[in-house]
Amino acid sequence: MTCARMCDNGRVRRRTRGKGDCMPRFDTDLFMFGLPFVIPGAIFAIIGFLALRHARLMDERCTSSTEGIVSEQVDNTSDDDGDSTSHSWYFEVTYEVDCETFTISTKPSDDENRFHVGDRLTVEYDPADPDRSRLTVDADDNDRSGLRSMAAIGVFSFAIGAGAMIASFLLV
Repeated sequence: MTCARMCDNGRVRRRTRGKGDCMPRFDTDLFMFGLPFVIPGAIFAIIGFLALRHARLMDERCTSSTEGIVSEQVDNTSDDDGDSTSHSWYFEVTYEVDCETFTISTKPSDDENRFHVGDRLTVEYDPADPDRSRLTVDADDNDRSGLRSMAAIGVFSFAIGAGAMIASFLLV
């Protein structure tokens, strides 16, 4: 059984049977409105900021560059719904550092003719760990603007949800 009583500060609070403590009341509708904004917002913000941090670390670490050669064209064929088949292509690029050969893949593309076997591409790599590398054609600023947008949307969504949840306690 739940009963309401006046607490020391003049607010109406609930007291549950069997416990002598005074539990705060809150607007459950407003609280539940904020919850779906807080959780995805936090996830988007965290993923966005971690991806931006990874990109910044790659900028700092990949200070040397060499020329790589497109060695293979790979077709990722998927049958989405049984009626249509979608193709995306990625390309294997091999590069050599200190007489050791490494391989990196491009980002998937819908354009089959984006590169051809034998094309030369610039590969940036970490001199301390040449296996940590990236292709300059895939490291453009457009990727960063998407990551920044993802982090900003996450922070904005989290702020809306957190504001609603805090207001659910304050407006009762």
